[in-house]
Amino acid sequence: MARTLKQKIAHGVGSGLNSLGTQRIILIGFALVLVLMMVLTGLGLSHMASIKARMVNLVSESNVKVESVYQMRSVSRERFASLGQIVVLQDPFERDDEYMRFQAQAVDSSLRATACSVWAWAPRNRPHGIGRAS
Repeated sequence: MARTLKQKIAHGVGSGLNSLGTQRIILIGFALVLVLMMVLTGLGLSHMASIKARMVNLVSESNVKVESVYQMRSVSRERFASLGQIVVLQDPFERDDEYMRFQAQAVDSSLRATACSVWAWAPRNRPHGIGRAS
């Protein structure tokens, strides 16, 4: 009697697994793993797409700033060369022409410097704690 009771208990415990079959259990587990991998791949790809969008925005903004700095440097060099010409020139009319060109370059230089300072002091470019709302 005790032996038949143990057999019935042992048979009852494994009966659910045996009714599904080992192959079905493996198939269901494999399908769940595949679904999980697809979900994780989709989440990873969407996250990478958002990172790429932010990176493209950052790089394009940075390229504009770098180009402006190079143009500012070029104007500064031209102004320096113009100052050298003003000192060297003997003819007062040529000196006046060079001075007028120097003044025109000053306006361009000032505009570029103002543009760079606006970018530098934009709220998102400031160091943390300087003029930012906490």
